[in-house]
Amino acid sequence: MIDFFVSRNLSSSFLNIIEEFDLDSDRSPIVLTLSETIIKKEKNPTLSNRLTDWDMFRGKLENRISFRVTLKTNDEIEEIQKFVTDIQQCAWETTPLITKNVKANNYPRDVREIIAEKREKRKNWQTTRDPRIKTELNRITQDLRRTIQEIPQRPIKGIFAITQLLIIYCRKRQKIKRPIVQILRSCDRAS
Repeated sequence: MIDFFVSRNLSSSFLNIIEEFDLDSDRSPIVLTLSETIIKKEKNPTLSNRLTDWDMFRGKLENRISFRVTLKTNDEIEEIQKFVTDIQQCAWETTPLITKNVKANNYPRDVREIIAEKREKRKNWQTTRDPRIKTELNRITQDLRRTIQEIPQRPIKGIFAITQLLIIYCRKRQKIKRPIVQILRSCDRAS
């Protein structure tokens, strides 16, 4: 079993790491998913965002909770769970969801660098209208187009070889860590 992952020159856009909570085991397995295409990741849920109406939240929460709980009996202690639930409900009711209409993909680093270079050349060409800069801009644009088309066909280079090396390395490390037990024979004790 591998306890860790090592990656190099792999964009996080193609990786997805999930921790699985298996109650049958004393370990928490972590699943690494490698994809040939870009993995769309969901945002972590939050109770509030920049559009939360805090005045409305305060009003709704004051209407729901009772300040006369002494927390001395078991029934009153259960009020704590109700209080937490009330906070969550009020937060969800007063916080609108922010939806992003993202048309662009999350490209790997090398593609983003080409895009930045293309934008810089386009800015230079628009200010100078130099034909040499326009030729360079066209070359970068074609290169970018080819690179984007190659993304789905890119193999994840050597990932299986790296995995095999890590497994062999871990096995060798396990052998090294084991203590060497010397067994004395009866004839060795006599001398």
